[in-house]
Amino acid sequence: KEKIEDVAVLASRQSKRSIFPTRHTMWQNVTYVTGGTTIANRNYLNSYFDQVTFTGVTTMKKARYSNSILSSIACGGPSRVNALQLAGSIARNIKFPAFLRLENMRVVNSLIGMVHMNRTVEIQKPLFKRVSITEVFVGGLLRLASPTFVLAIVQNLNVELSLRLEKPVIKESSVSNITVNSEVVVENSRVHKSKISQVEIVGRLLATSLKAKNVEFHKVSVAASASFESEVRLNRFSFTELLVAGSVHFENTCLRKGLINKVALGEGLISRKMKALQLRVSDVQVYGSLLAPTSRIG
Repeated sequence: KEKIEDVAVLASRQSKRSIFPTRHTMWQNVTYVTGGTTIANRNYLNSYFDQVTFTGVTTMKKARYSNSILSSIACGGPSRVNALQLAGSIARNIKFPAFLRLENMRVVNSLIGMVHMNRTVEIQKPLFKRVSITEVFVGGLLRLASPTFVLAIVQNLNVELSLRLEKPVIKESSVSNITVNSEVVVENSRVHKSKISQVEIVGRLLATSLKAKNVEFHKVSVAASASFESEVRLNRFSFTELLVAGSVHFENTCLRKGLINKVALGEGLISRKMKALQLRVSDVQVYGSLLAPTSRIG
């Protein structure tokens, strides 16, 4: 067991490996004073990281943290992380003040909290399985491409600009306390046996090719319009306390065996090619026009 503390590391940009050991190690108050740092092919086991700072551009490739704690990690410049793995670990108080790009990240049986990202964040093909994610702030655009959430809990996510989800898969998970200060775009999503609650969208909502089964939507508010287009399928679902200040547009949508309660639409409802079968509807208020051409309600 080794302890490294109060160290300023003068590392070169071409350095591929850390000078520190990776087993049963404690890092404390360590700073990389360099224009750029690359850490590759590292497997940290039973390690503790506290107050570790990277001052320049940070690149991580194929790094794995098992049964470890990462606390107070800061990256001063743009960061790119590829094939990062967290297993049985805790990551908290992580700061990325510049652009962040994550690719092929895998997080299993871990806790992630107090993550602060000031700029645009792009995450491609991440996997979150049996994970709790709390208190995440994104100062710019957040783009998630092909994310998978299985038995995950996501809470207290604040996005200053827009949120874009591309091909998300959400299974047996809970998403709550989400605030987005601009528009939300969801494409080709699959949601199964999950709960989405306390979501506030200041801009508009656009969902295309959405398929959901056994899903609860609770306390969702949209400050502008909401559109559901291109094969939207909701089966055994519930909408409770849904507020849309603008208009709602359904196209090529099938709603089956659902519950709709306490819904208010500020500027009307327009639906085309919609099927609504075996629904229980109560306390629905529509301020504006209600148009349903080529729709079937029964």
